[in-house]
Amino acid sequence: MSRTNSTLRSVWYCTDENVEQVAEAAGISRDTSEFELTDAYGYTYEGTRAVSVLSALARADITPTLSHRVHAVAFALLAALQDERMPIASIIRLDRTPFELVALVTYLCRVVEAERRADITEWIIRYHHALAALPLIPHADRDCPPFMIDYKAGPITPQPLARPAVQRAADSDDPDAFDWVTLRVKITHSETIQWSSVRDLDVPSDRVNYLLADPDALVEFVEENGWSDEHDQYDNSTTIDTSLDDVVHIGLGVPLTYPQ
Repeated sequence: MSRTNSTLRSVWYCTDENVEQVAEAAGISRDTSEFELTDAYGYTYEGTRAVSVLSALARADITPTLSHRVHAVAFALLAALQDERMPIASIIRLDRTPFELVALVTYLCRVVEAERRADITEWIIRYHHALAALPLIPHADRDCPPFMIDYKAGPITPQPLARPAVQRAADSDDPDAFDWVTLRVKITHSETIQWSSVRDLDVPSDRVNYLLADPDALVEFVEENGWSDEHDQYDNSTTIDTSLDDVVHIGLGVPLTYPQ
């Protein structure tokens, strides 16, 4: 921790982006009163201003120039605002103008003592009283962090991370129906395969007894004497294990490599 203008900050959590830079990345100015968000998939975000603004700040495909810290904090704030533990009064106070929401996210990037999205969400819910009382344009170097002034804050019971969602009626008579959106993602996976082949192996005559008496020695002999898989029959292999290594959203501009 370090002290800057009498304000405690967790330096290694901070981002160098200021309010103006974050706002510009989302196409927001000080005069923006309404903010409509339609993503690359044609999905229009409906609901409060906070839903559209925080969704834009949280998604790397919409604001790719922003840091991971800004994305994580915006996601966590949106999740907190949709959490049933948040009092309505605090939600109303925090549903601010687009530029004021950007300022709040930038402030939280500097004062929240957490890094993971779930932990940031819990932190916001814990200190919602102090956050709701902040100036409309808070500054980390001027306004004390909530944990220094919110004496009402107490322990909270951790819950699974909320899933910030945007509800939109589907073209259906079923009230429980919802839309499907096709995302383009890059999926990386790996598998371990095993195969066997029958082949002749030339060995020195004086080592035959030794090699046949010790299975480990036979393996070592093959490894040390030019074992090659050039002629292996992969079509006769057996999959031993598979794993999903990563899934990354890449957007519609990248061609498909997997058949539809």
